[in-house]
Amino acid sequence: MMRTVNGAPQALKTPGSVVDFGVDWRQWLALGETITSSTWACEPALSLTNPGEAEGVAVVWVGGGVEGTTYRLRNSIVTTAGRIDSREIVLTCTARRG
Repeated sequence: MMRTVNGAPQALKTPGSVVDFGVDWRQWLALGETITSSTWACEPALSLTNPGEAEGVAVVWVGGGVEGTTYRLRNSIVTTAGRIDSREIVLTCTARRG
């Protein structure tokens, strides 16, 4: 089970890693509804590359960061039904353990 911060999932990453993060929208989408637009943003800024979406799961690759800093990674979507929503992942940049 993923920890949450104020209801948002929390994940860890190291400053030198480039890893993928995603939001699974499948349970939220209505039958036959698909994502027409998916955008990513991060505050403070991190390197966001290779955004994509397939079968209701939006993904982006995230790089960079400063140890001890917390980032808010947000995915915003628009669907074929005209619905608009967003989800946030809280990223904490930390030194690699072990």
